[in-house]
Amino acid sequence: MKYVQSITFRALSALCIGCLLIAFPDKTTAWLVIIIGILFLIPGLISIVAYFNVYTSKESMRPLFPIIGIGSVLFGIILIAFSHIFMDYMKYALAAFLILAGISQLVTLINLRKWTKVNIFFFIMSSLIAFVGLFIIIAAKMIATTVLTILGIASIFYAIVELISAIRFHNVHRIITNKKTQMTEYAESETAEKEETDSVSGE
Repeated sequence: MKYVQSITFRALSALCIGCLLIAFPDKTTAWLVIIIGILFLIPGLISIVAYFNVYTSKESMRPLFPIIGIGSVLFGIILIAFSHIFMDYMKYALAAFLILAGISQLVTLINLRKWTKVNIFFFIMSSLIAFVGLFIIIAAKMIATTVLTILGIASIFYAIVELISAIRFHNVHRIITNKKTQMTEYAESETAEKEETDSVSGE
């Protein structure tokens, strides 16, 4: 169940990003940079506040100065304040995500072939997703006006394939997990019996 939930959340996130990239190509990357900046800023602030709360208390153990927390806050502020500068880099980050996502899907499909029949459609789509990410990294400047739209379409296709895979292979994944658990339990019981036999022999 956790497997399906995680894969569904990932797919829905990619679907939302893809739709936003197509609908608002000029603004979405800036929003993503700002969101990432906030994700760096908040934990950094929490660590700094926690440091001063402990430092001003009567405890004898003083915490180390939160250098990482301050760095996280500064990096978050820079990302938020200069999001327009990092927009181009976000395109490459999204393209790299597509490459990793496509490769990850291919590896998963190859492993699933050991347990069930996998339609060639899934292999073609996963390969195309990885190829699109690689193509964008190589030719981003040549297709500057349409790169975000292409990223959006590829993200939507990735989300659709991921959702179909989650539905199609949910039962297969459960069977695999159960078999692995049984094999682990069997191996542990065999080890325990062997250790018990050895201890009796030693006596």
